Amino acid sequence: MWFNRLETWSEQARTWTDYIARSSFLLQQGKAVIDVAYFYGEEESATGINHARAPQITEGYNYDFVNSEAILNEFSVRDGKLVTKSGMQYRLLYLAGTSQRMTLPVLKKLQSLAEAGAVIVGLPPIDSPSLADNAKDWNATRNALWPGNGTQLKVGSGKVYCTLDLAQVLGMEAIAPDFTYIKPDQDSVVQFQHRRDNDTDIYFVNNRADHQAYTTADFRVTGKVPELWMADRGTIEPASYTIHDGVTTVPMRLEARDVVFVVFREPAKQMSHDIPAPLRTPVMAITGPWHVEFEPGRGAPKSAEFDDLSDWTNNTNPGIKYFSGVATYSQTITLPAFTSDSMAKMELDRGKVHELAEGIVNGKSVGTAWKPPYRIDITDAVKPGENSLSIKVVTLWPNRLIGDQQPGATKVTFVPNSTYKTNDPLLPSGLIGPVSVTRILRSK
Repeated sequence: MWFNRLETWSEQARTWTDYIARSSFLLQQGKAVIDVAYFYGEEESATGINHARAPQITEGYNYDFVNSEAILNEFSVRDGKLVTKSGMQYRLLYLAGTSQRMTLPVLKKLQSLAEAGAVIVGLPPIDSPSLADNAKDWNATRNALWPGNGTQLKVGSGKVYCTLDLAQVLGMEAIAPDFTYIKPDQDSVVQFQHRRDNDTDIYFVNNRADHQAYTTADFRVTGKVPELWMADRGTIEPASYTIHDGVTTVPMRLEARDVVFVVFREPAKQMSHDIPAPLRTPVMAITGPWHVEFEPGRGAPKSAEFDDLSDWTNNTNPGIKYFSGVATYSQTITLPAFTSDSMAKMELDRGKVHELAEGIVNGKSVGTAWKPPYRIDITDAVKPGENSLSIKVVTLWPNRLIGDQQPGATKVTFVPNSTYKTNDPLLPSGLIGPVSVTRILRSK
């Protein structure tokens, strides 16, 4: 993504770019753990096959696309696994895409891989796409690679499965899923990537749904303790787990569109461990009135008083209705006395926000949230009694661009070629809340 100082949120971008940096760092460690090398054939590019939608293989496994160049020049076999010069390892090779037509050099290389111990899954090709191949040699090589009509064929030290049923073969080869989860809802979709760096396993777990997912996940790792690495906050938390049957089961709470890294690096001293959920105690609900100051030069009044929190697009003042930029909500809150406890935290929950929200308590920035849930730790900034609270809310450009298209509007923005029209729907904007303070106590 290309962005610059003209973005409404450029001054608040650090939290998001830190998240990207942390995620990128973890996803570059070690090597990807991928079970299936997916050969897409010689007559179409991966882009062509992937154009409508990426091929769906059996859930719980990942794959890499490989082409004929990789087959011919990169692959060898070690301990029954396909290995590449870069160090990647695959449990089996799946012949899909346009593999029904295959050149003689690729056929011969597949034969040598199978004889060396590789597991290959796919149907025998019907002919060659090349006029340069010797038909007699081509037929002899194909028949040597698929010697018979059974499903499982022995070729040298390896196996060739004459089927496209990948799930069946993975079961026959006793290759357990790398990641599985219990679907809490009909539309739940949780995807994963897995990397291994020496003795450390790193799983990228992503909730693709627009709602929370409380689930239980099985990871194909045993003998190590799971940790939850939160790339958005830069924190590491212990996780409950149970080790059994070659997997580690971890209960997980994933926010909407959330990403959590589950990292296994320390040896487990016990087969299971339960971490009680933190005790959340409401401290106070923060209601109006709010004093709101708007970024100058954006068409809004200098300030306004809001008795209650609401979406700006419902405001009768066009300058607020179509505002894009930074607006700061402020008020003084009085917190009750609370007992000091090293295990207790105070959290500010800003409820619903569009789109970013930076919290400032007693003049100290406590952090910026750029996605739900808009919660932030304010433990080190608050005190019993009076506290000044400010929440900087940043919206996106579309509403102001739409406002500039309204009849009689004084234009605030300049764009060479705006695609926004007068009747385009406005994006929800502002601090919608509810805003509250919660005390969180974790067990020791």
